[in-house]
Amino acid sequence: MAPTITAAMTSSQEHLTLTHKLRKPQVEKLRKERINSSIEQLKSLLGADTGAAAEPTAEKTAEPLQQSAVLTD
Repeated sequence: MAPTITAAMTSSQEHLTLTHKLRKPQVEKLRKERINSSIEQLKSLLGADTGAAAEPTAEKTAEPLQQSAVLTD
């Protein structure tokens, strides 16, 4: 026999949907805060030198370009 949907089940499902819609922004905010906190922890573990090393200087960028120009000539 196939299950039947009663009025009580429909009301319960609507309540769950409404509760989910109300909680979703709160849960999303907590998730973003947790992610940002983790990123800050990683930055502190890596140290301040990594930020300077991540930005290539003009000389370091130009060197591979010059080498590739020599190879293609």
